[in-house]
Amino acid sequence: MGSVMTDFLKLLFLILTVTFVASCGLGGVVEDQQSPEDRLKYGGPNSGKLFGDITIWGGKKKEGESEQRGLSVNAVAWKATLDVLSFLPLVSADPFSGIIITDWYSEDDHQDERFKINAFIEGGALRADSIKVSVFKQVKSDSGDWLVVDPDADSARKIENAILQRAREIKIKNKS
Repeated sequence: MGSVMTDFLKLLFLILTVTFVASCGLGGVVEDQQSPEDRLKYGGPNSGKLFGDITIWGGKKKEGESEQRGLSVNAVAWKATLDVLSFLPLVSADPFSGIIITDWYSEDDHQDERFKINAFIEGGALRADSIKVSVFKQVKSDSGDWLVVDPDADSARKIENAILQRAREIKIKNKS
């Protein structure tokens, strides 16, 4: 009877060990993106160097590369994005990471559809490729559930262009 109990405990220990190791994510998918919280805590992919200012292979600073470390968001792009998205309820607006997340919004005359926008401002330069907008859209089904649908193909680009236009206006106003 003692041998059966010992074999049972060994088997139980083996099953628990395999379950524990499998739950550690050894076979899982690893994404190559940082969460907004990690960007704030550790910086973006271009913030800092492994050995400070020492370069191992004698490389030189690339043209246009900034000496600034950490996250930097263009203040004009940030202000312009907030201005353009001001009609939407905000869930989160973090000027250090450059991330703006809105809540779902429905227009009064279209209560059966809603949308939300996530905007990300990268870097300190005011450039078209430094503003990324994602648009999400849902429509209400006959049963009352919200179903995800694709927004218009140009929605994100139109909002990005509106942000850039507003940024130009702010920049011109600040010069005078």
